[in-house]
Amino acid sequence: MHKFLKNNWKLKLVIFIISLTLFLYKLDYTSIFTDEVVYWDAGRNYILKNEVIANLQHPLIAKYIAGLASLPQENNIFLIRLPFAVMGAMASVVVFAIAAEWLSVGWALFACLLYLTYPFIFSSERMAMMEAPMHLFWLLFNLFFLKYLKSKSKKDVIISGVFLGLSLATKFTSITLIPFIPLAILLYCYLNKQKLSEYKNIFLIILPAIIVFGLSYTQLIFKRGFYFAITDVLRANKDIIFDRNSEGKIHIIGNKIYTKSPWWFYFYYIYQAYSIPQIILTIAATLTNFFKKTFFGAYWGLFLLLNAVLFFNMGLKNARYIGSMEIALVFLVAAGSKILLENIKVRWVRILFISVVIATVILRVSNIISMEPTSYNALKNYLIKETNNFTTGDRTFAYGSINSGRWTFREYQQYQNSPVLFRKDFELRCDFADFKYIVFDDVELIKVQDNELYNYINANRELYTEVPMSGLTLFKKKDNVAPLVDSSCYLLPNKGFN
Repeated sequence: MHKFLKNNWKLKLVIFIISLTLFLYKLDYTSIFTDEVVYWDAGRNYILKNEVIANLQHPLIAKYIAGLASLPQENNIFLIRLPFAVMGAMASVVVFAIAAEWLSVGWALFACLLYLTYPFIFSSERMAMMEAPMHLFWLLFNLFFLKYLKSKSKKDVIISGVFLGLSLATKFTSITLIPFIPLAILLYCYLNKQKLSEYKNIFLIILPAIIVFGLSYTQLIFKRGFYFAITDVLRANKDIIFDRNSEGKIHIIGNKIYTKSPWWFYFYYIYQAYSIPQIILTIAATLTNFFKKTFFGAYWGLFLLLNAVLFFNMGLKNARYIGSMEIALVFLVAAGSKILLENIKVRWVRILFISVVIATVILRVSNIISMEPTSYNALKNYLIKETNNFTTGDRTFAYGSINSGRWTFREYQQYQNSPVLFRKDFELRCDFADFKYIVFDDVELIKVQDNELYNYINANRELYTEVPMSGLTLFKKKDNVAPLVDSSCYLLPNKGFN
């Protein structure tokens, strides 16, 4: 076993296989997210139609990946998410490589375990979103940048520049890497008594970063020309990112409506997703780094701080962004745990700490194993079973996410009278009684509780059976009943919407 641990390439292969198995497990259970549909659609347009105008408020790399993944079978959520899950598994190997260099092989394995344990890393890197490639490029950047701090090698700084460019070309939140570079060098020189003048070649990081970032927009530049390509990207970022963050957007936290996310947004979702042992482990091990002044702990503390400043100051926050902050926590908790176990002399305290770690892992693995299909995936499974694969003629009216819902039931949307209808203009319809199933997305229902469709259900509640479902509220019309007419819409002639 000892020889095996020393043979890093074999160990890295095992880490990759285990990580990939976990990332692929029930990969298609989580309902497709609206942004996944947007990126998938944009990527297919880039590749198949040479249309590169859509979604320019975000860099293009993740959308190219999603588009390419959909080419073999465009409506297969597993295939579309597959390359992102693979990148998540690759990132776990890079986590091992970084931690093995600065801690030890044993603690590097613990860091990999933490990486697979943090819930927002796990969820965000199993989606066709920007987090999986960005996190991989972030980690590769840090791998070579940390090498550069020791070696001062031109090769290491140039490779760091390549991954800096790839990070920026994946998601603009990677902008935090730019101030991080000089601050990390100052930190290293201060803690290790190095001369700042020894890092003059740091400027070599700039050119490869610019080249790689520019190359990611090659198609857009050829299509629109250099001037219009820049103008299009800047305008898209102003209209969507800056204006939306300043003006706000309706979103739900818990069961309340907000236009701008409150300061406690991330703490709310951490409390929802983390177990008590994981909260204890994260706080205790992270804070330990600040009592023991090591460069590795200070380095990742700086990385966490810069990203936290960015994400906490966004007007519109997203739970996914916690995964980007968890990247630093992986190393802080691994390094802090090492310090704790090396310095704790009381046997029962050591046992207690190890028990917290074991409980954290067991609870997370249990949550992963017990995952069930969510939202529109759960609805699809239910309706296929109920309608014998939509052969009974029973129809469903769904008030929810148009993008996610229609994508999930894509193969059934081609019919004039689709068996599953996703609409938000329910106030124009007068045929609610024609549908056996009426579905509300819980989030959309909170946004618009007083609506014609929900009023109709409430007026005829005794005629429907409520079916519990993750993220949705489904009402199934009972058999052999004639619906009451207690809705103003029913006083109007049927407008014939399908």
